[in-house]
Amino acid sequence: MDLMKKIFFVLLLIFSSSLFPQKSSKPIEVEEFVLDNGLTVMLSENNESPNIFGVIGVKAGGKNDPKDATGIAHYLEHVLFKGTKALGTSDYNSEKIYLDSISKLYEDLSKTNSINKRSLIQSEINRISIKASEYAIPNELDKLLKQIGSTNINAFTNQDYTAYYNSFPPNQIEKWLELYSHRFQNPVFRLFQSELETVYEEKNIYMDNPLNIVIEEILKNVFKNHPYGQQSVLGKVEHLKNPSLEKMYKFYKDYYVPNNMVLALSGDFDSEKIIPIINEKFKNWKSRKIPKFPEYKEEPFNKREFFEKKLTPIKMGALVIRSPKNGDLDKIKFDMALQTLYNYEETGFLNKLRDEGKLMDSGLLKFENNDHGATLIYFIPKLIGQKLSAAEKIIKNQIEKLKKGDFSEDFVEALKINSIKENSYKWESNESRALEMVSAFSQGKKWNEYYNNYEGISNISKNEIIKVANTYFNDNYLILYSKMGSPKKEKLEKPNYKPTISNTNAISKFSSEFSKLKSSNYKPNFIDFNNDIIRSNLNDKFSILKTKNPFNNIFDLEIRFGVGFYQIPEIMFLSSYLSLIGTKEFNVGQIKEEFHNLGSTYYFSHTDNTFSLNVSGIESNLKEIIKLCEKLINELAFEESKIFQIIDEFKASRKLNKEQNIFIAQSLNEFAMLGENAPRIKELSKKEIKKLNSTKLKAIYNQIKTYEKTIKFVGNTDIDTLKSLLKKHINDNKKLKEKMPYVVPRRQISNENKIYILNKKNSIQSHIVFNIEGSKRSNSSLPFTEAFNSYFGRDMSSLMFQEIREFRSLAYATYANYELAPMEGENNRFLAYIGSQSDKAIESIKVMTNLINQMPEKPERIETIKSSLIETSKSSRPGFRNILNTTESWIRQGFDSDPNKIYLKDYESLSFDSILNFYNKEIKNKPIIISIVGDLSRINLNELKKFGKVIKVKESDIFVN
Repeated sequence: MDLMKKIFFVLLLIFSSSLFPQKSSKPIEVEEFVLDNGLTVMLSENNESPNIFGVIGVKAGGKNDPKDATGIAHYLEHVLFKGTKALGTSDYNSEKIYLDSISKLYEDLSKTNSINKRSLIQSEINRISIKASEYAIPNELDKLLKQIGSTNINAFTNQDYTAYYNSFPPNQIEKWLELYSHRFQNPVFRLFQSELETVYEEKNIYMDNPLNIVIEEILKNVFKNHPYGQQSVLGKVEHLKNPSLEKMYKFYKDYYVPNNMVLALSGDFDSEKIIPIINEKFKNWKSRKIPKFPEYKEEPFNKREFFEKKLTPIKMGALVIRSPKNGDLDKIKFDMALQTLYNYEETGFLNKLRDEGKLMDSGLLKFENNDHGATLIYFIPKLIGQKLSAAEKIIKNQIEKLKKGDFSEDFVEALKINSIKENSYKWESNESRALEMVSAFSQGKKWNEYYNNYEGISNISKNEIIKVANTYFNDNYLILYSKMGSPKKEKLEKPNYKPTISNTNAISKFSSEFSKLKSSNYKPNFIDFNNDIIRSNLNDKFSILKTKNPFNNIFDLEIRFGVGFYQIPEIMFLSSYLSLIGTKEFNVGQIKEEFHNLGSTYYFSHTDNTFSLNVSGIESNLKEIIKLCEKLINELAFEESKIFQIIDEFKASRKLNKEQNIFIAQSLNEFAMLGENAPRIKELSKKEIKKLNSTKLKAIYNQIKTYEKTIKFVGNTDIDTLKSLLKKHINDNKKLKEKMPYVVPRRQISNENKIYILNKKNSIQSHIVFNIEGSKRSNSSLPFTEAFNSYFGRDMSSLMFQEIREFRSLAYATYANYELAPMEGENNRFLAYIGSQSDKAIESIKVMTNLINQMPEKPERIETIKSSLIETSKSSRPGFRNILNTTESWIRQGFDSDPNKIYLKDYESLSFDSILNFYNKEIKNKPIIISIVGDLSRINLNELKKFGKVIKVKESDIFVN
């Protein structure tokens, strides 16, 4: 390294501290303490945010499941949304009589092998469940969370822990703490049978994705003893068929104790004020002894352990090694070694294989667990003429380069800078902060100890990277060759259950008391179109939009051209192609390294209406980074050899997509609604693809550059300096064409119900989409649209969720939304989705069409809906990185100020009649277009015809030839 470069990198690392929040010396400050009962509390104030993200984490996950009852941790996650002895029930004492009987019957079921006896027991469970449901108040927890303006209400279970979370407005923190402190005390596993069917549907989604099956097969061979490989989080089908409420209650009692749980909060609050409230709300939780988790040893692989299966639609391979687990001293150094192989800036040894055309693709996947770690390197050979064995050899050669230290000190310094940058992005998000706290707790680490790993990045040396690489990349590893094929799938039969009938209008004792709690005042911070955004221009067709970054020194820059896929279909190839070529001065590897050295990364992207160069990086290097952008825009070197590579990648991508049934469903629905204007039809045909060459793509790129430019910049460089840099390096003073008009595809209008069906024999699920053409967008209807969506199908307390999922267990994923057109004057549309087991498809369609045409009326819900819309509007200010794109959408829709502010008073005056009037005008008895992708052998076509005209479609119909 020459002297000037050494000086440059030393200065860059010194100034990289400016990546961190400007109000503290660390990216994230956490106040951590433990209550007397053992509950860990972690608080991170972020006053730049308009909301709070709250999590309860439990140090128990899939690995803690009993071997004879896998899936319990995940299933418990589901039923802990059902309420408690005081929440979610109108009369727990009466309900309990039936619930106790149900629990006993499930124990009988788990001990019975006879098909007839099992059927009788399940029928009896269903009968008693219907009686018990008369006392249940479904989704009352969700209703209360919604009432206080909560969003992103959800939970997840992984192998090591479970987390329950949502965002909420700052003025609702006391209510949120009240609700979360209550929901984990004395839970009741009501509506158990219907929720079990929902878990089946989630399992179906998992099994329909071939990549999930690949990972499961790999993990079985990596972790031969540990539950990480021997039992999945979702559980085995045989165990899901034989659930035990007794074992689930035992799991809850063993692990859901305060000394095994963490409360993590990040957002706009004052720790000093809320700590006494936390103490008061959570002090009654009782600690208990936690079961000791056994140690599962995993032996090193026996040299090159090889296995081969037919699992994927294209041939691909994987090399897997054992690597540091979470919390190991080596882990941060090993992670840096992995970045030497593969990184976001695309400068790693594996990244270069694609750039140089040596492999179709390669990359890595980290299994970051608390007990054992593993790292997977995947590789996809070229479609023609390259064997998996040859691809494996290429991968090993790249690993050898890492082990020998075939990289410069410059490269190591660049890796550090970019790692610091990527971590700083993470700290901007309340959600990321809070979940990082939960991760630290799950590893048994105090926050400072956990965070020291991040601080240690800047001290890692090249020699340490080489040493750790040689330690873990040794002669012992696992190799998978996946040939083309599909794994067998276990199909579950639809049970003959009658739907539960819950007491949806009732209010529990807890809910009555909860509504009496007062919320503090909160002054919302709406977007100010004049002060939050600085607007300027270099000429009438070169505009600049800028907003501040209040958090760190990482900028975002988008150079956007006013033309897109709708006008130039070849753009779909151009974005990927440009990532494979360099400039007149630098080849593709060198230009990426130049950006990497400056703590920056770039990529090209397109939408239906635009084409963009996107760049992010350290703002102190903005001048040098913009100089490089100039080379990307004006000095690209178009290579003919990369054309063949990008075509092969497109073919492989299409083949993979066609094995994803959800992708097929999306494409079918686009075809049903747009016909010949559907995106997959508008793609280039095989003949057109064959005619592609570098000369043509160069001409298209030069054509794109003649269109109006818009610069979007998120950062703190003053507007005059930014304009000067852009004028010097980006503005070529050529006369630009006006940007193309924003295109909204016109859907086909039908005056009758139509059902488009596409057969996928290997599909476990049916993907069913419902469409209704709406009226032209008028912004005055927005409050009614939001109220209808909240009532009908947006969340867990909506009609659709309850009728489809909660009462009838027809689907795991289901939603409905009346979508306003992206600009005034264009048609809105109603869109609904049900992902259902194929033999449940007819019933799903029947229930959904009844909801559409005979919507149940529950006027008592209007106050919750109003409260939700009001509170959510107050805290819906977009994050600083999203301000420019959000306001651009608002302006296109016809707004000249923040619509959240505009409609606040309208939400306050909403009535249930507002929802009914909207429904009668926009939804009821309108023609419905339905699209279905699934196994048609399990769907009664004669019954299907009762819902409309059936149109059979082949895959060749919905994709261009």
